[in-house]
Amino acid sequence: MKKYTFYLFLTALLCFSCDEENLNNIAENQFVVEAFLYAGQPIDDIRVKTTFPLTDEESTSMPINNAEVTLIKNGERFGLISSGDDGFYHYPNDDVTIETNDVFQLEIVHSGITATGQTTVPTPTTGIYLSQDSLFVPILPFSSGMDSILMAIRSFLTSSAIEAT
Repeated sequence: MKKYTFYLFLTALLCFSCDEENLNNIAENQFVVEAFLYAGQPIDDIRVKTTFPLTDEESTSMPINNAEVTLIKNGERFGLISSGDDGFYHYPNDDVTIETNDVFQLEIVHSGITATGQTTVPTPTTGIYLSQDSLFVPILPFSSGMDSILMAIRSFLTSSAIEAT
């Protein structure tokens, strides 16, 4: 019984010590990193953005353009710079190559928080054929009634099939 009392006490202590203000401060300092490296391609697809509480009505993250982003290959560090105001970062020089099986580490520092990751560059996909490479999503004609909306959806579903070989 003492064991359960301790767990109950610990759980209560944790619940009461985390008020909404503390949770908001934690969420404000957190960030999300989306990063992709492709063999033979420039380093330009690394994005840093804010998180948002799931209870918020707004479901979009804001870009972070002032993070310190570093790519590391074989112990050598390469500083990335912001590509604009959309949260993307790129490496401005051409002295880093990305080849299959290269191992890269990524380090991002923002608001006193450091995030790190590591990846091995995969083999590029070859021999893939797509029946089409883009889709046109129609604007639904809400003012034209339900039949027009259903026709637009039906037309989209009919024309949106992509065959990959």
